[in-house]
Amino acid sequence: LWVKNSGDHVEVFVFPQGSSWLHVGTDQPFKSISIGGANQVWAITRDGAVFYRGSVSPENPAGECWYHIPSPPRQNLRQLSVGRTSVFAVDENSNLWYRQGLTPSYPQGSAWELISNNVTKVSVGPLDQVGVTTASRRQEVWAEENRVWIVADGVPGFPTETPGAICHRLSVGPMQPKGL
Repeated sequence: LWVKNSGDHVEVFVFPQGSSWLHVGTDQPFKSISIGGANQVWAITRDGAVFYRGSVSPENPAGECWYHIPSPPRQNLRQLSVGRTSVFAVDENSNLWYRQGLTPSYPQGSAWELISNNVTKVSVGPLDQVGVTTASRRQEVWAEENRVWIVADGVPGFPTETPGAICHRLSVGPMQPKGL
C-alpha cells in the first residue's frame, strides 16, 4: 500500500506483514500517486513531472529509485491512474493521455498519446477498465473488460448529439487497452 501524506512525501506500508511506515525519499513533493498491477507505482510532482518507481516487488516493496518520465509536449500532468497494463493521465488543460509501449521489460513505456479532451479525472481498474469524469462532472464509465461505454456531453464528429449521449469505445482488449 502506497500513500502520499500531508507532508508531501511518499511512504510505503507493507500489508499484511507490515506494522510500520517506511519513508520513500523523493526530490520534490508529489501531488498524485497510483499503483497498478505488476507492482507499478507512478506519481506526479507538484510541478507536473511524472515519475515511475523502479524495482518494486513483493520482496522489495519500496523499490529502488524514481525514474523521470517525460510529460506530453508542453503539458503538465495533474493526475494519473494505473491499471494492469495501462497508464492514463490528465493534464492541466483537461486532456486525457494514454502511455504507449508499456511491456514487462519496459514498464515505463515509450510515449504519451492524446485520447480525449474535457476530462477532469481518470480512474483505471485492475483489469484496465477506465472511467473518467468530464468537465461538466458527468461520469463516463468504462466498466467491463474489453467493453467501453461512456455517457458523454458531446461526441466529436457528431455535433448534433445532445448531452448525455451514450457511446461505445471500439476494439478495447488486452493488446489494445485504449481501444481505437
